[in-house]
Amino acid sequence: MKICDVVQSFTARSGGIRTYILARQRYFADHDCCEHVLVVPGARDSARQEGRTRIHEVASPFIPGYRPYRFNVRAGRVARILAAEMPDVIELANPFLLSGVAFRHRKRHAACAVVGFYHADFPTAYVAEPVASVWGRRAGRACGGLAEAYARRVYGRYDLTIAASPANIRRLGAMRIGNVAEIPLGVDLGAFDPARADPGALRDLFRPAAGSGPVLIYCGRLDREKQVEVLVRAHQSLPRAAGIRLLMIGEGPLRPAMEAQAAMEPRLVVLPFVTDRIRLATLLASSDLYVTAGPFETFGLSVLEAQACGLTVVGVDAGALPDRVPPGQGRLVPAGDACAMAAAIVSELARDRDERRRTARAWAEANGDWARILDMMLVTYSQLRPARRQA
Repeated sequence: MKICDVVQSFTARSGGIRTYILARQRYFADHDCCEHVLVVPGARDSARQEGRTRIHEVASPFIPGYRPYRFNVRAGRVARILAAEMPDVIELANPFLLSGVAFRHRKRHAACAVVGFYHADFPTAYVAEPVASVWGRRAGRACGGLAEAYARRVYGRYDLTIAASPANIRRLGAMRIGNVAEIPLGVDLGAFDPARADPGALRDLFRPAAGSGPVLIYCGRLDREKQVEVLVRAHQSLPRAAGIRLLMIGEGPLRPAMEAQAAMEPRLVVLPFVTDRIRLATLLASSDLYVTAGPFETFGLSVLEAQACGLTVVGVDAGALPDRVPPGQGRLVPAGDACAMAAAIVSELARDRDERRRTARAWAEANGDWARILDMMLVTYSQLRPARRQA
């Protein structure tokens, strides 16, 4: 079986989607029954072979204001790659321009199945909420409704839509999108491990005035969608005598504002996106608690990575986080409530640290094994092919 991943926006800093794609690449390297093709935007047109994966880069422009993210708008180039590769399954990570390319390819080659992965709740996170923040809730609802209609039209044409969490299944159901399968994301349990804890990894990051209290850590985009300002306000609400520090890792439009806050607050450190996964795992395992305020998570891969490193979580009771943070794995508070988050942080840190590390790691091992998850995905793909041949 030949499987082709088509990603419209992809960089070395693409976070969850990149982690997912690279995990698939490693998995397919060990399966002789599969060929893997990856189509991503890049600086220039090129093709190369890495193990069992053939990677096609398509010269694409930067997204204005989101450099170094590129956006592939060259539908003709992608169509020619698909015609040359002739995949059995095409999976799309974004529901935009390139979905139409995949549908036209399927029309010419009916045995090819087209799958969409609902990685982000874009009608809410990228349309309704941003519009509402500028023009008000009424405009946000109207534009969000148009985005949902677009989602219904596109995802309704996929042979299968994959959702990573029960919350996402419910969201797709609310938009009246059928033919959905729940397949979660996983974590590299060998790389992300509590054994990577190294107190020295954090010691030099904070100024002496920060003290030596527990360390909260957040990894992800620094933007309004993730509500990182709420994390900073919650941290500022914590008792200064406790010396609780906050480490934020990531890129995004709010990075300058976060750095300005860090310049005035020795207990706050902001680092750029960490491409070295072992270093990221070391920073996670060396911290005490993972915090996140984003209400639009469709899975929460960074949460699972933190749990694999032995961290429980303080987050918000929204999106996929209730699925990722069951009782015993941390605490959830209402979205946007910095005071409630601060209180939850204090309560969670009061629990025995060793017990928290054991329970978090056990949860990750039980729910995040990539091999088991991708085995499930391969079975799902295999079931699609006979239906497409019959069609």
